[in-house]
Order: sequence, then structure tokens, then C-alpha cells
Amino acid sequence: MKIQEIMSRDVCTCVQNATLNEAAEIMWEQDCGFVPVVDAATEAVVGVITDRDISMAAYTSGLALNEMLVSQSMSSAPKTCSAEDSLESVETEMRVSRVRRLPVVDASKHPIGVISIADLARVAELERMKKEPRVTIAEVGATLGTISQPRKLAAHSN
Repeated sequence: MKIQEIMSRDVCTCVQNATLNEAAEIMWEQDCGFVPVVDAATEAVVGVITDRDISMAAYTSGLALNEMLVSQSMSSAPKTCSAEDSLESVETEMRVSRVRRLPVVDASKHPIGVISIADLARVAELERMKKEPRVTIAEVGATLGTISQPRKLAAHSN
């Protein structure tokens, strides 16, 4: 199964010089917790910002969200995938990188969608009754368990 079969295609983005307030507004209006950040000139993905990134920035800085830029809190050089990637390879990337979502990009790194752990869970549920499922609930559970492990705990277990 290819990612293009299950990815969300409606992807909203923001630019690096947007305020955290603008990024939070996108998340609120789109009911999502993740926004790919694109370069204003090339529109290529250069980072990602999550609702947690915004919350932690507000907490640690004491500044209002309209006083901070996305570039100050985003994750730079994010992991991405292509629409042609296999479900298995993307699940492995999520597990290894400990991320719940990946931007799906074209050859020019322009965002064309998003794939999330929730998308994988939906596929696993649909595949559950098949003789040879392409993804299993156990695999998704293992990936989610790895992603959700607190970093401090993960560092001590290695």
C-alpha cells in the first residue's frame, strides 16, 4: 500500500516568519495539531510546528504568541515522505524518528499531504480481518508506544 492511498490531502502550511499565533490559528481552524512550515520563496517544506511546540514556547518564554515567530519554535529539517512510499517504510520512519505525523512532499519538497499515526490506525482496523494484513494493530501499537515514550525514559533504557 502506498501513502498516497491513505494520506490527508488537505494540508495547510505556514511560513517561517509567521507568528505562533498565526500557526495556532491554522491549527484551531483546521482542527489539527501539526502544520508544515514552508520557505516563503520556494514553498518547500523547511520545518514543522506542532501544538506542543507552541505550548512549550509560550510556557518557557512568557511571551504572547503574537510576539514569537514560527522559526523560533519549529523543528527544522523535518523527516518527510513521498506519496509513493510504502506504508511499512513510513511506519518504520515514524517509529525511528519518534513522530506522530510526517509531511508528504513531492520531488521539489512541496507539501502535498500529511500522514499520521491515526491514518495508520484506521488502515490497521480495516485490515484486521484480512488473512494477510498489510499493517496490523500490533504494529501500530508498537509504533505509538515508541513514539509516546518520554524522551528521558527512552534515554535511560538505551
